[in-house]
Amino acid sequence: QTEAYAQAVTGVGFTSLGPDQIEALVEVRGLRQRHCLLEAATPLECRYVITQAALDFQVGGERTHREQLDHLLEISAHASVELRVVPYAKGEEAAQIGAFMILQFADEDVPDVAFGESVAGSLTMDDPRDLRRLHRLFRSLTDAALSPDESRDIIAFTRHKDD
Repeated sequence: QTEAYAQAVTGVGFTSLGPDQIEALVEVRGLRQRHCLLEAATPLECRYVITQAALDFQVGGERTHREQLDHLLEISAHASVELRVVPYAKGEEAAQIGAFMILQFADEDVPDVAFGESVAGSLTMDDPRDLRRLHRLFRSLTDAALSPDESRDIIAFTRHKDD
């Protein structure tokens, strides 16, 4: 996420937090993105699935929306990133899904861990049953999503349809 987009999303998702707390969360996201992906000698391998609706939502205003779409196009071209979009035609397969993240580690002795986000806050999941369900869900979302190239095309189309 761009800083402005992250600020807008975090401000809406965490309305109980003060401006300084929101700014701190946004700063951590930006640092994580730079240090683990953009500036890392060995960047993390990241696989993202987002809905087409998320591309259309104007969060933070028109300029922030355009910058976020540009950022998605840029980041999706990164060698260690796979970004896929679930199109409207497959919406039922992603309609009731909240944001979640699964971290897998190269060291097989380190177990996977997942994080979920909702209006109630963040949740850490390390129970093997929960992780199996989330892995299955992620595979289903990936199967419903467009290819990375088709996803870039739909992001570019969304970015330029209001020009």
